[in-house]
Amino acid sequence: MNNLIQFDENISVQLNKLVSDSNANNIFWKYSAEYLTYFVPFFFVYLWFAFPKLREVSLRTAVIGVIGWQVIAPLIAKIWFRARPVDMGLLGEKEVLFKRPSYSFPSDHAIFLFSVATGFYLAGYKRLGIALYIVALFITFFRVVVGVHFVGDIIVGALIGIAIAWLAWHYREALDPIFVRPFLMIAKWLRLG
Repeated sequence: MNNLIQFDENISVQLNKLVSDSNANNIFWKYSAEYLTYFVPFFFVYLWFAFPKLREVSLRTAVIGVIGWQVIAPLIAKIWFRARPVDMGLLGEKEVLFKRPSYSFPSDHAIFLFSVATGFYLAGYKRLGIALYIVALFITFFRVVVGVHFVGDIIVGALIGIAIAWLAWHYREALDPIFVRPFLMIAKWLRLG
């Protein structure tokens, strides 16, 4: 196990070396790692109004992603806490992000992004799902490069995200009345759908 953790740390340090000392490059990495994720809510709003037939699957993927991000990741972090690479002194002065949660393992961004991609893929929107997988890979790669996560944090987060989306898809008949339909009724009542 220690060899695996050491290997993970070595790969992450090597990827972090991609960040140069130039401000322009640091700004690119920072915005790619931190702010690309903030386009996800706009993506869901766009889907909601532009593609009404995607409302149910969009709600399902968003809710499951948020549960993974806000419930599952923090629970796992309490069981197996792993400090971030920058907090362990592995990456020196190369951190370019200013604000971060205290745990590194698992990556909550990976859980959320991969569960959303998997949700759309399983619902039959394969091209959209693949495009979202590519976006998830880019964002999570950037987060390793800037020293916010180890590669293992991303891999485990992606696997958890895929697994919870798969479970949500296969048990959607039981879960949708609890997690999806109430939101659809509220949206209809607010005249948003």
